[in-house]
Amino acid sequence: KLLRNRFISTFKRDKLRNATEADRKIIAEGNGWAHGGDAVVDAQLYQGMGGRRDTNAFEELYEMSPGEVLMIGEPTCSDHQSTIDVLNMNAKIAASQYQNGSPTFYMLFKDFVRLFKESEFDESYLSGDATVVTHTYWKFLNCLGGEVTG
Repeated sequence: KLLRNRFISTFKRDKLRNATEADRKIIAEGNGWAHGGDAVVDAQLYQGMGGRRDTNAFEELYEMSPGEVLMIGEPTCSDHQSTIDVLNMNAKIAASQYQNGSPTFYMLFKDFVRLFKESEFDESYLSGDATVVTHTYWKFLNCLGGEVTG
């Protein structure tokens, strides 16, 4: 849990440039480095009385609320793993000091998430007939080679 808190706090410090003293303490106490996104574990950090409250940072990384990620991350929703993987991929690049996504990369990611939400989180976009969500998913994945530097 400490590493996941550190990941979000480091994103706030390095990319949003609005880390609080509590964020700096979380970063300093961490004894490891979080190398990428983990949408489901990160969403769990926002649960309960002692949970994180900076949902804006989470939503900047994943374009979904913690509750939405927890809903699709349930073990009973195994068909959502491809969606979780895309969320994690975006978060890794968004938070990285070494990799940068182009405006096209971020636009395609946001389009995918928006369309996925509009489909009411329909996980069949990769297993059934091709939909606009399917096409946008593949456009996003296919842009990784040319739209990410570093």
